Amino acid sequence: MQNVSKLFVNSNRVSRTMFPLMTVAVMVVIGLSFTACSGGASARVIMMSAGINHTATIRADGTLWTWGANGSGRLGDGTTTDRGSPTRIGADTNWAFVSAGGNHTVAIRTDGTLWAWGGNWSGLTGLGTTEGNTLVPTQVGTDTNWASVSAGVTHTVAVRTDGTLWAWGTNEHGRLGDGTTTLRNIPAQVGTDTTWASVSAGTEHTVAVRTDGTLWAWGSNWEGALGDGTGIHRSTPVRIGVATNWASVSAGFNHTVAVRTDGTLWAYRQNHFSFPVEHHPN
Repeated sequence: MQNVSKLFVNSNRVSRTMFPLMTVAVMVVIGLSFTACSGGASARVIMMSAGINHTATIRADGTLWTWGANGSGRLGDGTTTDRGSPTRIGADTNWAFVSAGGNHTVAIRTDGTLWAWGGNWSGLTGLGTTEGNTLVPTQVGTDTNWASVSAGVTHTVAVRTDGTLWAWGTNEHGRLGDGTTTLRNIPAQVGTDTTWASVSAGTEHTVAVRTDGTLWAWGSNWEGALGDGTGIHRSTPVRIGVATNWASVSAGFNHTVAVRTDGTLWAYRQNHFSFPVEHHPN
């Protein structure tokens, strides 16, 4: 049985689903103007990421902006003061990718370097510590080949330009995918494959798409979050279904949503038996 629910999409709307979808970290690549939020100075936003209670954006000029709750210094402005409007972070103009998580934020610059800030507990930032807070963007390691990164609630995952997969943070239920439940406070490679295209960290599970269009998941399988038709937690990546046309995927709390190359939207339905049925909304 295919363990996803299909949500039909057209150019104007996404059809109503039968259950609420609450994502933990939503990554959006858009082109919009932040006229009202930026004090009247219109600036095109090319990337936006919403965490649990803070938001991060990158503008077309390569500047980084954040706002919302600032506990643990997750905004990166050097304080723990909450911000009700977009606040520019530093003076750099080479930010390319950003992801807001629970108590931390991670980002990549155009030179391929990886940066993190916020709460260090459980090794979330990948800076080699599990204590204290990092109040400003701080480089993670020295590598310059990071392609994308996703901040979850208690762990972080990333893909490098060579197609390798990396993870760090809390590893309960195997959410890092390295075959253990051992906490990692620096990026640790997941397996040896070089075919990972994108990855998304949820609350307690992780999902990813490979370059061949296959879908994979691991970590906590509470309420069928992984979509493999079981309630078994997985500490290594498990292929979901047989389809080879997955384009992107996002992990939320106890659910997952994904898009195929044909433009259709799919969701792993939450239920206590983990056997979602295909859904045809009106």
